Amino acid sequence: MLIRCQLVLAFLLITVSVSTFARSNEPVTHDIQVRLEPDRQLITVRDLISLPRNADRITLHLHAGLGPVFSSPDGDVTQELVSISHSIETWQVTLPENSRTLLVNYSGYLKQSLGS
Repeated sequence: MLIRCQLVLAFLLITVSVSTFARSNEPVTHDIQVRLEPDRQLITVRDLISLPRNADRITLHLHAGLGPVFSSPDGDVTQELVSISHSIETWQVTLPENSRTLLVNYSGYLKQSLGS
């Protein structure tokens, strides 16, 4: 079951493209809390993303249907669903000025069984 969970999480986790990442040696870091309920086939994720300095706009790719909610402790964020392709949603998120922190909460039901 652990291997299946790891594989599912690998497909569900966010990949991030930062517009200023190429100009920075700072890493993008994730503080991820995941709750799996195999009997209900439910996953709930809280991902606190720390970005490099001067990264004000990011692109996130997330498995479709998980209903992401974006926020920042530094103010309002703007978000746009750019595309959906092959079960992947692409989101463009702009952070408040001088912010480096983005919180992404998402959850949903998995179509693949997590049971052994």
